[in-house]
Amino acid sequence: MYDQMRMMRLVDKEIARTGAKIDWMENKLTELPEGSLLERGDYLYRLHYEGGRQKHIIIPQGYMGRDELIKDLCDRRYISEALPILKENLRCCRDFRDSFKIYDLKAMGASLPRVYRDHDCSELLLQGDIDPAAWASADYECNKAYPERKRYRSEGGVWVRSKSEADIATKLEQKGFSFRYEEMICMGGRWMAPDFTILCIVERRVKYWEHFGMMDDPSYAAAAMDKLCHYAHNGIRMGDNLIVTWETSERPLLFDDINDRIDSMLR
Repeated sequence: MYDQMRMMRLVDKEIARTGAKIDWMENKLTELPEGSLLERGDYLYRLHYEGGRQKHIIIPQGYMGRDELIKDLCDRRYISEALPILKENLRCCRDFRDSFKIYDLKAMGASLPRVYRDHDCSELLLQGDIDPAAWASADYECNKAYPERKRYRSEGGVWVRSKSEADIATKLEQKGFSFRYEEMICMGGRWMAPDFTILCIVERRVKYWEHFGMMDDPSYAAAAMDKLCHYAHNGIRMGDNLIVTWETSERPLLFDDINDRIDSMLR
């Protein structure tokens, strides 16, 4: 579903930029001189119609406005060739946008009689899409290292390793997100345990959240950068499917930071 939504955003973007360029070209045509170019031997002519008759006017080598006139006539020809293509593309994009429907099994099921709503539709999902209910109830392997360091608890009862992680978990709980704490995931032959693996229901895919809590410690910061690089090499990138927060001893994590990440990355 995420790919479909991304595709629709790209279509909307294409409609906007194509429409803007068409408007610019049509305005530009009103400013350009009429006619076209004709080359015969060593001479260049401007062809245009006047009084219903075609005229061939030589453009002399010494003419002061020669380069500008040639450029303008070239612009006119290119625009005349480009406009039909852009207008047809714009029509196709608009038709596609108006007729394409996002394939959302959850929304589909909500519109059916109650007897159908508990049906397992996992086989009907498109590749890469996630069934929210199945994901939320599935078992997963979590990081079992140093369990004694899980000394903080979220409002919903999840034990985590820092107060900031407890704050993040609490906010995710309050806003109704399904998430997994320190799920063990093999990426590029290396086992990782992202702080949070979160189901983004709107996009039907998971996103990851890493909180780096001691960024004023050089060795900790270096390890954090190594982790981010490894994520990126395996298709998990900031601004897309990776959420990152950090803090130092002078600059703690604030609820405003948490809310901002949730609103911008998970809504």
